[in-house]
Amino acid sequence: MYRESLSSRIMAVLLVVLLAAVSLGFTWAVVDDYAARDVLPLGATIDGVKVGGLTRAEAEKVVEERVKGPLLQPATLMFESKTFTLEPKDYVEVDVAGMLDEAAQPKLAATLPERVYQRVTETETGRAVARKMKIDETRLNGWVSQTATAVASPATDCQVVIANGVPVITPSVPGRGMETTAAHSIVSKALLEGSKNVSLPVTLVQAAKNEQNMGKTIVVRRSSRRMWLFNGATLEVTYPIAVGMPGYPTPLGWWKIINKRYRPTWTNPHSSWSASMPEFIPPGPGNPLGTRALDLSASGIRFHGTSNIGSVGTAASHGCMRMYMKDIEALYPLVPVGTAVWITQ
Repeated sequence: MYRESLSSRIMAVLLVVLLAAVSLGFTWAVVDDYAARDVLPLGATIDGVKVGGLTRAEAEKVVEERVKGPLLQPATLMFESKTFTLEPKDYVEVDVAGMLDEAAQPKLAATLPERVYQRVTETETGRAVARKMKIDETRLNGWVSQTATAVASPATDCQVVIANGVPVITPSVPGRGMETTAAHSIVSKALLEGSKNVSLPVTLVQAAKNEQNMGKTIVVRRSSRRMWLFNGATLEVTYPIAVGMPGYPTPLGWWKIINKRYRPTWTNPHSSWSASMPEFIPPGPGNPLGTRALDLSASGIRFHGTSNIGSVGTAASHGCMRMYMKDIEALYPLVPVGTAVWITQ
């Protein structure tokens, strides 16, 4: 009886000790888990930076310095020879809190026994967290639009100028522009990647009038008594002409060919000089217009042939531009209706 009682007491004591040990171990585990509640799981990285084993406060400081800091450093953007400084902090938000939350998630999702085991065995359960950033697209779009306006340069059209007494065609010069949609995409990508030297896209802006589309142009220089026909920037032919006498000057300015006439009929303009002339003169040897005529948009003015060959090279007409018959006949097929005509002094 005594032995049974002693044995029972010993078992009871052992049970109490065991329970106490289990309770103490559980209490230790809880206390230890609470103490390590703010420590990120081993192996965790944020944007390639190791943060595992650090407290959240420590990890936040590291991420601010080694991830956020470099991302928000000024970037240099280049458009040909022009450079611009972009401050990412004005357009980008780096989500440090979100990255820390994701880094802590494996630990938060584990049970208490799992966390204790992982801590005791130093098991790496941390994950690789990618950078989290958000771009203010509206503000960035405003910067891109403003910069596109600043870098734009207009194209220069082909122009007819007089150089050393002779007309020449100056070549067109393309303008420069920046296509905003492409630029926005490039800058957004650079901000997200942390790039600090970025080339902005250059778009060539073709001149409205260039060597390929300017067509044909006739230049008349009254003081030289000569005309030049250009095909684009290429000189095709040049001929001497007669221009208007002082009382009937050939009109200056830009005009165009509006009509072509083969063996034209002369019609009386009812001017003081033509009062004694017939209403019409049909094609033939006595026709003042010769065998061809190119009518201009300037009223009553045209290129035409003449049998009065002595007048060519002088100021002898009533405003028209007389030409040798062989020259107007050679010119006639080269000049389409719509050809621009510039008459200069």
